Amino acid sequence: MNRTILLDGDIVTYKIASTQENAVDWGDGVFTMYADAEEGKQRLDDEIESIRATLEANRVIVALSCPRSENWRRDVLPTYKANRNDKAPMILAALKQHLRDKMEVWERPTLEADDIIGIIATRDAGEEIAEPRFVPLDQRREGAAVARYHAPVEGEVVVIHSSR
Repeated sequence: MNRTILLDGDIVTYKIASTQENAVDWGDGVFTMYADAEEGKQRLDDEIESIRATLEANRVIVALSCPRSENWRRDVLPTYKANRNDKAPMILAALKQHLRDKMEVWERPTLEADDIIGIIATRDAGEEIAEPRFVPLDQRREGAAVARYHAPVEGEVVVIHSSR
């Protein structure tokens, strides 16, 4: 059976980019932050490959959100996600570009990654598995917080994204 993973690239890149930031204390109250983009890219590749191998998938589609300012929800509610910190981790853009360069990435104007995942899953899915945000596969209890939805098409799709 063909198995496709629909991965919320916003979540995995943010998680990795934020954990790659390191502080250096130069003394006298002077600090700098740095992150190694190449190390982050390797961690990102390893994370995606681990998910793919664990779930025995032969295809991974990564969904990335449009820029926040272009999100259709802002036209409806200008305060949508206004409480979010605008400071992104310093290598976030580099990790997203790495995905674009290396993986099958879907981005659509005005849509967030989970919108794209929902559209793909209902079009291409035989089975969708939504898993909780930020919980590594090796720390999940079997059957915990996993919902299955059946769609009327062939193949199997595994969705890794938030289950708000």
